Amino acid sequence: MAGLAPTNFSIAGGQVLALLGPNGAGKSTLLKGLLGTLRLDEGEVLVNGRTTSVNDRVYQQMAYGILDDFAWFPELTVIDHLAMLADREAGERALATFGMAQFSDRTAWSLSSGQARRAALCTMLLHPWSILLLDEPEQRLDQHGLELLASTINDSIRDRDRVVVVATHSPRLVSLLNRCTTVDLTP
Repeated sequence: MAGLAPTNFSIAGGQVLALLGPNGAGKSTLLKGLLGTLRLDEGEVLVNGRTTSVNDRVYQQMAYGILDDFAWFPELTVIDHLAMLADREAGERALATFGMAQFSDRTAWSLSSGQARRAALCTMLLHPWSILLLDEPEQRLDQHGLELLASTINDSIRDRDRVVVVATHSPRLVSLLNRCTTVDLTP
């Protein structure tokens, strides 16, 4: 992957790995490579000690990413989007978790950037995953939103079979995350 220095890390189940570094260090590139939306030029991804391909169907069922290019269908409401992942009731619960219940019948395009970010984060509560990849999820969140995000991540890794890899510029987010280790990608 262009723009990323050789990187080696491991993460155990029930942990969070925070990727740190300035813009251009390769945090987003690494997440896209791990998600399979960008081809790995070299190296390998090991899951439970086994080499896997990010293009492998089993791996793709395990990994879920909320990256910066999160897409919405313009004609669908927020709850319509969430209902595609689970039933409406589960979608409403996810919206309530992120303080978004009052926006369920609005289109994603009518939301502020912070509201749209929270709505996107709701999907991590509905989409099945064992490996969650988050690209600067703190962007456009106020302090309360940042605390909700950290709490939700912490709750999600109580299941020791799950890991979260988050690219972030926020020392506050890192400090709020339980069982978090960091990798600095600064060149």
